[in-house]
This record gives sequence, C-alpha cells and structure tokens, in this order.
Amino acid sequence: MDVILAYDTSIGVASRFTPDLLGEILSEHIPRFMDWVSVPDEDDPRGERWTPEWFDISEAIAELDKALDSGILRGIEMDGFTEADLREELESLKAELIEASNHTSRFHLSVY
Repeated sequence: MDVILAYDTSIGVASRFTPDLLGEILSEHIPRFMDWVSVPDEDDPRGERWTPEWFDISEAIAELDKALDSGILRGIEMDGFTEADLREELESLKAELIEASNHTSRFHLSVY
C-alpha cells in the first residue's frame, strides 16, 4: 500500500519518505493511521464529486511522537529494513508534517 499526503495549501511540500514502506509502517504500527485517510467513494473513483476530509496536522505529529517515544518499532524488521530504517521513515513523515504546518493546519492521506 502506498500513501500520499495532501495538504490544504497551494504551497508545495517536498516528501522525503518512501510511499510503500511508509504505508506498511503506518498500517501495521500506527493505530490512528486509518483516521487520516480520505479517498473518493468507489462510485466516484476520479474524485469529481469528492470533497476531501481534512485532519489536524498537530494531532498527527503528536501521534507520531507518541509512537516514536513508545518504542513501538523496537525489534521490528520489515522487508529487510531495520528498526533504524523504520524510525527514519516516521521521522521523515514527522518532518514533512512540521514543514507543512508552516503553511496549513490540515492534511489527509490517500492510499493506493
């Protein structure tokens, strides 16, 4: 599963994470991950009648901090990636959210 972040701003925010690896980490280890997903309905796959549901960036940052501080990734290896690799992915996501928060307070995830 790949994830893409979208922000409620026209300012571009560079992504530094790997979409498929991050999707796997989030889906398996971050309990609120699905709360942040907003995708078009099945009957509107192109999203022509879709209005995204936005989520608060500061809450997502707090959730990532909580996960990183809890040691949730301790001892986990995933697809040949080490715990340090997984931590780096979450830290990259957190850095991106912090950067985006300079321009907006809202985001959502799309999954593919």
